[in-house]
Amino acid sequence: MQFLIDPNDSLLLLALYRGGTIKRAAHLLERDETVILRRIQKLSQTSDLLEKVSGKWRVSPSGQKVALWAQEAQDSQRRALESRATLRIGAPASFIERIITPDLEKPLFRALAAEYSLEFLCPAIGLETALLKGDLDLVFTCHRPFDPQIRFKRLAHEDWCVVAAPSIAKSILGKATRQESISRLLTLPYVRHRDLVPEEMLGLAKDSVNTRFTFDLLASVRSAAVHGFGWTLLPRGSIDEELKNGKLVELGTDLQLKLKRDFLGVWWRKDRQEVSRFSALIGAWLSKHRSLV
Repeated sequence: MQFLIDPNDSLLLLALYRGGTIKRAAHLLERDETVILRRIQKLSQTSDLLEKVSGKWRVSPSGQKVALWAQEAQDSQRRALESRATLRIGAPASFIERIITPDLEKPLFRALAAEYSLEFLCPAIGLETALLKGDLDLVFTCHRPFDPQIRFKRLAHEDWCVVAAPSIAKSILGKATRQESISRLLTLPYVRHRDLVPEEMLGLAKDSVNTRFTFDLLASVRSAAVHGFGWTLLPRGSIDEELKNGKLVELGTDLQLKLKRDFLGVWWRKDRQEVSRFSALIGAWLSKHRSLV
């Protein structure tokens, strides 16, 4: 692929258009006048970008278009060199809201922001698809990728909780024995996240949970639980505030339920190895986060 007009000739046209004379054009280009004149004469023989008016070389209307393009190209190049690259970080919406956003002043994000302009995204097409398409550079997630073109690094444990609104919790925990409480729990409506199988997380028999509502967003699951539409499973980092202000009650400890441990990690494409250099910083941040340990 080649330019239709030599970039140096474009700059020559721009200098002559700006300066108006060969002498001023030579000054702008920091070249000798005789060199500029010879180039003008040669260019005039092979194109219509220059013309002589009253014995003086001028940029023709066609040459003016090229000169203005050269100006725009210079300005665009300058902006590109002065601007910082963008790092697009993908994660579930609740993770961005509850884990990332309050920690933007932590060392990890200060280090990233010193080098990049940061974008935090939750694409509708899904994190893995967006990463493969090049719409994301880095992904926080809690499971391994399906596509072999994506690298994964496991970095921290993610604590999940069995929770319910106080009114529902009271009806469950008020039973005489643990087994009676668990039996009561399983008769009550369950609010499910679409991608989570509660029986697998809790080690229960298949289809033993009474699913009432299913959502594809953790925020919606959280809201339904707060409003008393059922008990649910949620990562602790997404419900810290609700546990503190009493809108949700944790049930797992009282019921002695052992949830399968989940984990957090990062994804990046194999052809984007430069992103992997942040994994140590990310791991240090995740392992110390108050909502994840």
